[in-house]
Amino acid sequence: MIFGSLLKEFRLKSGFVHLSQLSQNLEMYGFFYDCTVLSRWQTGERLPTNRKLLIILVKIFVERNAIKNIQEANSVLESANQGYLTDKEKTFCFVEKSIE
Repeated sequence: MIFGSLLKEFRLKSGFVHLSQLSQNLEMYGFFYDCTVLSRWQTGERLPTNRKLLIILVKIFVERNAIKNIQEANSVLESANQGYLTDKEKTFCFVEKSIE
């Protein structure tokens, strides 16, 4: 699946109506991206390459119950050409969640 489509799907499932809301959440983790960059990701014009950022996106979506399992998390990483979650990343993203 295409990264932009997944970003939009999980963003909306997370309750982020506006890209600015997602941007503010990313800022809490030390990532400062303006809405135009997020918009380019969502439309497929650009693709994020920072794996740490992608892991934080997954974590945010897990915390907000948009991503419910490792397969969905892996689909985000795979769509950005970043492979799959490592065991350490799974623990980080799904802490206090039941891993399916």
